[in-house]
Amino acid sequence: MLILSLSPRRTISLPLELEFLVIDQFQGDTPRLRILCWICRSWARHVQSLLFSNINVEGKTSAALLTLLKRRSHLAGYITALHITPVSRNPPELLSQLIMLGRLPNLNAVDVAHNYFRGGSDPLDVTVWAAISRLRLHNCKFETIEMMFEFIASFPRLEFLNVSYCDTQTSVRVLHREIPMPSWRLKHLELTPFPALISWMVHQPVKLVVQSFRIVSLGADASAINALLSKIGGSLRNLELPWMYSPDAQMSEHPELISLRPCAVLTTVTFGERNTYYLGRGVITILSHIASPFLLLSTVSFESRLDQGYLDIPWEAVEAVLMAHCLSTLSAVVVKISSGSFQYSVVTPYERARPRHVDQGKPLGYVLYHTIPCGKGTSRRYGIVLVCYCINKGALLSPLFGSGLEGSTFSVLPGLFPGTGGRRSEIRQRRQNKVHTYIPRCSGTNRRPQQIWYFGKERATTI
Repeated sequence: MLILSLSPRRTISLPLELEFLVIDQFQGDTPRLRILCWICRSWARHVQSLLFSNINVEGKTSAALLTLLKRRSHLAGYITALHITPVSRNPPELLSQLIMLGRLPNLNAVDVAHNYFRGGSDPLDVTVWAAISRLRLHNCKFETIEMMFEFIASFPRLEFLNVSYCDTQTSVRVLHREIPMPSWRLKHLELTPFPALISWMVHQPVKLVVQSFRIVSLGADASAINALLSKIGGSLRNLELPWMYSPDAQMSEHPELISLRPCAVLTTVTFGERNTYYLGRGVITILSHIASPFLLLSTVSFESRLDQGYLDIPWEAVEAVLMAHCLSTLSAVVVKISSGSFQYSVVTPYERARPRHVDQGKPLGYVLYHTIPCGKGTSRRYGIVLVCYCINKGALLSPLFGSGLEGSTFSVLPGLFPGTGGRRSEIRQRRQNKVHTYIPRCSGTNRRPQQIWYFGKERATTI
């Protein structure tokens, strides 16, 4: 138990529950957790649960981990996530790494990046993996298409599935036998276009329920994705389109564009690009599908890098679609900008794209937040600048949060910022963070200064 000495005559002892809450703030900081493990014997078990909750296994460390779990079996109960990565082009057999799954009773997440799955040498034990709820396969190569499907189908209770940039050794992807797919109820599905995998999911007789779907990349022909959307559209609520068009995709003679008509309960659509040129090509096409009386969208998000291509995005056309009468349910537009330095000395596309008027309905909220690298000597990698506006009648801009008055301080909502994760410790310290004033330098504007919450340890001069 921790004892705080305030004076020679007075001491305060904290209960272990409060001490553990403090220790929880060091999760992910391995060096400090190792030190804390040796400070107090009553802390050891709790610190060990933080140290071993998320394990990264390589070919050279799998044997050492197995030996440690044999000597101290209680550590196996702390492991909830396992990341298996190769150390070379020819890593050791996967069996030596996956066999430990039978010794991990609380394991629920598996992340595999393996160069080559060989048939026969890597047995699939369904009983071992029945409790896994999260599976991520990236940059994996399977010997046959059957082995890929058989491996994925070995996880019957998945809630999160991510298959990115995986392929097979054989060029002919024809199934020689039927492999049944479990009746998954997925909270999140993430895929790169792999027609054979998507076709397997679509043609299975079982029902597939997906709440959130992220398409990692999308080529010129979206026929396979459209077939999958037709199957999961009845349950899909969130759709992320990071790459509207793959830069190296060959334009087919009769390309099929993505269609959102089957997504009757869709509420949130996110657009994002590394290359803003391709973002501009795809946004208008998708927004034309969104502007439909069959969809009840509440939020549209744009994720982009701050570069010259960002200035070329057709924001006026985007604004015209967002202001369409058929999007009466739209309540918020979120613009996420990352990388580079943010300069307010020019008229930004965000300023140009703001609606001049809103005819009817409730105000349309516009949120813009920008992530920037923190300076040297800081513990955080990124700081966040948040600008919140609410577009109401008469084209007046006011903060989206707080009292609703122009120039008021923004309230901070937990979980709003992906860069901070809505951490309560940062929210509690918001009074200590400096509030910087942003005065738009756009010509013809007559607005009062808006206030910005700035997270991180950078000074205002870096903005």
